[in-house]
Amino acid sequence: LRGTLLKHSIDVVGLSEVNKDWRLIPQKETMWTLTDGWFEHRRLVSSINTLVAPRTSTQYGGTILMAVNKLAYNIVSMEEDSRKLGRWTSMVIRGKNQKLARIICAYCPCKSTGPSSTYALQVVGLAKQNTMECPRKQFWIDLRSFIVRCQQSKEDVVIMG
Repeated sequence: LRGTLLKHSIDVVGLSEVNKDWRLIPQKETMWTLTDGWFEHRRLVSSINTLVAPRTSTQYGGTILMAVNKLAYNIVSMEEDSRKLGRWTSMVIRGKNQKLARIICAYCPCKSTGPSSTYALQVVGLAKQNTMECPRKQFWIDLRSFIVRCQQSKEDVVIMG
């Protein structure tokens, strides 16, 4: 990853379906530790489904967004999916003339029947929030609402995933 970012002068990278439950990963193996010292400066934000208890270090789904070097100094806020389902992360960057741009790294689960699949874990998470909607449908409902809120705040929006 480091070599690719440096070779192509990439300032922001989004990773979806990271498949890690960061709550159970040893600190020395996390993205925060592994990328420390790679760049002059870097900012990271991640999302996982925190509504289910950790079982193993693997949790399907999740996202990471990382900005590096000069771009990282212009980050004014970072956040994750408000439902805490690991569906997206975002950063707001302040650019020229105080213009704001929000970068979103998103992951919508595939429909799956496995008990530890992203889809199944999101069904559980949504049920804990008294929402019985299909996780895929709820993803699009919530993401659209989030984007509208960002645009109402005069942010330009870039989505990756």
